[in-house]
Amino acid sequence: MAVYPVAYETGNLKPIISLGGNVSREGQGRVFSSAIVSAFGGVVLAPSNPKRISALIQNLDDIAVPGQIITVYLGGLGTAPIVLSAYGTLQIDINFPWTGEIDVASISNNPLVMIWEISLI
Repeated sequence: MAVYPVAYETGNLKPIISLGGNVSREGQGRVFSSAIVSAFGGVVLAPSNPKRISALIQNLDDIAVPGQIITVYLGGLGTAPIVLSAYGTLQIDINFPWTGEIDVASISNNPLVMIWEISLI
């Protein structure tokens, strides 16, 4: 995952609370991470992160065979599936909180999946 830390934010005057209950200090920055992976078979898209503030997962489809679906699993490949059609998104935030592992899978072809994650430093 590509990681882009912002060590100090002058406009961050109040504490930020992560989905896992971690509290930032005044002015403490955030970490922005992103990755693109192939969902073929099954892969860990993001590890557990108690400092996660939000994440956005998008099915970027398969250029060679358009219209591919992916399945997102929160907490391992054996959990209840969340199906994303081509270019579909799943947003994790205060309204749909999750700090555990995020896995993705596809049973056919090679769709790509992108994740953007914001966390406390």
